[in-house]
Amino acid sequence: MTSQNANLPGIAIKPELAEAQRVADLAAAVSGATEDRVDATTPTTIPSVQRAADRALKIRYFGSKELNPDRYGTDFKKIADEVLAHLAATPGARLKVRVDIEAPTPSGFDASKVRTILENANALKFEQSEFEER
Repeated sequence: MTSQNANLPGIAIKPELAEAQRVADLAAAVSGATEDRVDATTPTTIPSVQRAADRALKIRYFGSKELNPDRYGTDFKKIADEVLAHLAATPGARLKVRVDIEAPTPSGFDASKVRTILENANALKFEQSEFEER
């Protein structure tokens, strides 16, 4: 018994070309681009696979920055305008912003300042607010 396709020429596929195409197709599907399609007539090298890997789906952002204590308001506004706004505008993104404050002083904080800071932090519903003792 002979196959109906017995007279058709066979197709040989190099595994590295197939894998490169699979990676390029996956990257194109994720980014919506198709400009890096692998040409089956040209040998594919590892850099083309690396380019596709560089476009891997980014699913989480994290960052940290120490603010200048003399202009923390200006620094935080820049962060809000130039980073947080873009993150918040991303569909499906759930923004979580934390503020960590550390303020050591060798001479200590006076009782009035301690009371004011703790009351204000409590009113602002800080998760943690305390002074360290020597």
